[in-house]
Amino acid sequence: MLKSKVVLVVDDEPDLRDLLSEELQLAGCRVLTAECGNEALKVIAENKIDLVITDLKMSNGDGTIILASVEKMKDPKPKIVILTGYMGDDDAEIVSKAHAVLQKPIKWQNLIEIVSHAIANRKA
Repeated sequence: MLKSKVVLVVDDEPDLRDLLSEELQLAGCRVLTAECGNEALKVIAENKIDLVITDLKMSNGDGTIILASVEKMKDPKPKIVILTGYMGDDDAEIVSKAHAVLQKPIKWQNLIEIVSHAIANRKA
């Protein structure tokens, strides 16, 4: 199911970004990475992305700008999975547009199941 699907991992923590990338590659995904929302927007514009896994709170463009940008795209648009250590009341409305929200620390099996479900339900 995940073989050859393109997943963009966006997180300003290099260790977590690398770990997510490794786990997703083991699951068969092609993984691209970005360290902030602004960099992610460039990657999305230049590639066909099936799924974006993004941290919510980052400097230089957080996960909300990714959600807002993807929301404006024509189908097929990538599904979004949000990772967060903290979510404020101000984030609730925009985050409700994500496929899923996962609280850090991440349970890997749960992440892979959510990624599989998101990609399976993505409009072709």
